[in-house]
Amino acid sequence: MTSNDIRTLLQRPIAFHRIFVDVTGSVTAALMLSQAVYWSDKGDDDGWFWKKQAEWEKETGLSRREQDTARLRLRQLGVLEEDLRKMPARLYFRINFDTLYKLVWRKAPNKGARKRQTSLAENAKLYKEAETTSETTSEITSVSPPSSGNGKNGNHEKAQQFYTLLKTGYAQKGKVLTWGAPEWANMHSLLAARPDLTEAEFLTMVRNRFRSKNVNRAERPMFWLTKLPNYEQGPLNEFGRPWVPTDDDRNIHPDKYYPEYNSPQEDD
Repeated sequence: MTSNDIRTLLQRPIAFHRIFVDVTGSVTAALMLSQAVYWSDKGDDDGWFWKKQAEWEKETGLSRREQDTARLRLRQLGVLEEDLRKMPARLYFRINFDTLYKLVWRKAPNKGARKRQTSLAENAKLYKEAETTSETTSEITSVSPPSSGNGKNGNHEKAQQFYTLLKTGYAQKGKVLTWGAPEWANMHSLLAARPDLTEAEFLTMVRNRFRSKNVNRAERPMFWLTKLPNYEQGPLNEFGRPWVPTDDDRNIHPDKYYPEYNSPQEDD
């Protein structure tokens, strides 16, 4: 028997973030948290998703008792929110990413790394810089951008400008822009890679992203800000290749091919 024979019998693997074990002090809680992070951008606009106990067990292998223990630990840490909704009765979950990033930062082994990547460790480090100037409004969760300091975050004014553009665009569409430390971190990652990025170029990439096929428009910006350069040349199809919708596409599926986001100067 070979390794290929074994692979034919295996199930689809799931992501497991090892650092969550250090954060939670529990392998089962870390496993459930890893899977919850995976589902967090696949629910509604506010990050809520629902899942049955049997589905958790099928995906993670955790028994009901193990799930209950893991959920209790995650609630105690403040990283998991739950909401039991009726008609029909469903238990919804949501990750508190601001609290999670605080906890990850304390445990991250590479706090001093300056690699330009969108890892949890780097985003958590930037959270530490923004934490002292955090502010929250009733509609938009927002953490103020890190100050320029000794030049590490010299693009903080541009980051604020781009954030204001997104906030205005979402408001025009009657949508709430969820914005916090992870978004500031990834905005600075984007500007570190593209320091000469203009407002016009930024808006073009945002529009192209929302015009692309198979994008999740409910995703928090933390999940797509650093990927915006992929949309610089235009919208992409489901295979990540350049794509231009035809008139037939727009007429048959107008909800798919018109952007959720318009700039303040662009009419619906």
